[in-house]
Amino acid sequence: MTEEVKQNHQPGFERYMKIYTALRLITLVTGIYMLVNAKELPVIWLVYLGRLLAFYWLMTGWKTNDGRRFNYGFILDTILSVLELSVWVVGLLVAWPFVILALSYAPMFLIFITPIIVWAVLFIAKRRFDSE
Repeated sequence: MTEEVKQNHQPGFERYMKIYTALRLITLVTGIYMLVNAKELPVIWLVYLGRLLAFYWLMTGWKTNDGRRFNYGFILDTILSVLELSVWVVGLLVAWPFVILALSYAPMFLIFITPIIVWAVLFIAKRRFDSE
């Protein structure tokens, strides 16, 4: 990116986007692991492909300073994060003892908390992107 483009955003935008990129790459790798183990669940495939598309839009919007693509990626990532968390909320309402038991295991807790952390970093970056 040129210095002119970097100056259009609030300080820290680049840092938050780099953090988001690292976190999303980690979740994409774990997504591949989940896909290998859940071949017959098309919902996981749909969410995973949606995440790839959102990541592509966010990265191209970031690097080309295209606000439209960046916003599309942000909206898609937000929708997928809400869907992921709504599954947990429904699980808590319907079968809360089993969900609490599942969350007591470290990997399940990480699967629950990771979308929240990743989306929070993306939200901070989005606010810094929009403030031109």
